Amino acid sequence: MITFILGFNLVVSFVCLFIAWKLWQLRLTLARAASVLSAVERQTHRVLSPAPRYIMIGERGTHSLRNQLQRLDGQLQQLRRLLGILSLSLTIWKQREQLTRLALGRQRSRQRPRSR
Repeated sequence: MITFILGFNLVVSFVCLFIAWKLWQLRLTLARAASVLSAVERQTHRVLSPAPRYIMIGERGTHSLRNQLQRLDGQLQQLRRLLGILSLSLTIWKQREQLTRLALGRQRSRQRPRSR
């Protein structure tokens, strides 16, 4: 019976030793993971810490570009209106010129006697 109790205690001791060894390995793994995560957090902070300043600069630039685009859009509309007026004027001028030529041609044909 003593042999059984000693054997059982020995098995329980080895199981506890095995569990302690696994927990020790888990602790080391978690310590390494925490160290890596800490280093990643430091690098991320170093890289992203100036980001708010650059975002503000970008927002100001975007605002300026939007204002400039609105001004240019207004100027473009004025230019389109002007080109439309010029195109219409040119069309009217060409039609008037054609009508004038047609009228002059009729007057000349009326004034010339026909000779055969």
